[in-house]
Amino acid sequence: TPLEEVVSTEEQTIPIEEQIPDIPEIDIEIPENLMPEEFDVSEISEFEVFVEDIPVIEDVVEPDFEFEDEVQTDIKLYVDGQGGKDISDGGFSYIMQCGDYERIDSGFVANTTKQRMELQSVITALSALTTKCNVKIYTTSQYLIVPFLKGWISRWKANDWKKESDEEIKNKDLWEELYELYSNQNIEWEFIKPGSSIVEILRCIDLSKEALAQRI
Repeated sequence: TPLEEVVSTEEQTIPIEEQIPDIPEIDIEIPENLMPEEFDVSEISEFEVFVEDIPVIEDVVEPDFEFEDEVQTDIKLYVDGQGGKDISDGGFSYIMQCGDYERIDSGFVANTTKQRMELQSVITALSALTTKCNVKIYTTSQYLIVPFLKGWISRWKANDWKKESDEEIKNKDLWEELYELYSNQNIEWEFIKPGSSIVEILRCIDLSKEALAQRI
């Protein structure tokens, strides 16, 4: 089945068939409990907020989340990226849970940044999905989550991946790839405060650091 690869373990592959109700399109309005109190402006200082009447090259088309299959699957995705703000070595990881089963992956990248590793963690995980799923992504990365919560990523795409100043956004290649994957899934974001004791987040941090240390 299309889900076999997602829920496989090293020793066996167990297909998941789970019926769940349809859910609405992703809401990228700014949650009152997240913006702006819980975010440090310095962490997202390179982003420029679009004003309401900023012209765009084309109309913004929101992703269509109509499911093609009757079988829909709930996925919990925990992600992490490690590295420096400037160019250095980096590591990334994710833990993807589907029912009682989980998929774990991590990786090392030379000459990169922490921000790119945060993006790469989600890209690698979503690339493993072979069918549309309901995916809830848990992250401590303000850099990763704010463009979705604020709706900036849709404006970047419509504006040829440029900011209001007409400057190309940083890490354009990864933002483009992530947007394509995000558009094919039904995604909800959950911001986790750094320092949280959520087990899966702590495991991801350890996995990323291990990949970075072992350069694998």
